[in-house]
Amino acid sequence: MQQEIESLRGHRPTDWNRSVAAKLRPLLKRFEEDANGTKALSKEEHDASLERVRATYKLVGFPMNVSFTEIQPLLDKIRNTNIWMSDGPKMQFVLATYVHAYPNNVCSVWVYVASLDDMRAGATASVD
Repeated sequence: MQQEIESLRGHRPTDWNRSVAAKLRPLLKRFEEDANGTKALSKEEHDASLERVRATYKLVGFPMNVSFTEIQPLLDKIRNTNIWMSDGPKMQFVLATYVHAYPNNVCSVWVYVASLDDMRAGATASVD
């Protein structure tokens, strides 16, 4: 999936923020728990999980959920977000995934794709 975004961006550099991606993975698991009725995800919990990221970055993106059968429809959905078109001197990208397997070879795939614009003047560090 990262290669697809890098390919779409062409000659523009694609800086991946793995620290923010690691922070979004537990949130994707919570989206699955909410969707399957295991444990409700409140707006407060959602906002709290993004609070530190939003303190440093202007985050533009969202989670997507698909039933996985093959990769191409998922890549098409990511392409259609147009997140890959984001550009700027401090622009970074996030791609976080979570897969939940169900019986009979059914997988629920969650992908959080986002662009991050660092709001700190001259900063290059990522959120811890």
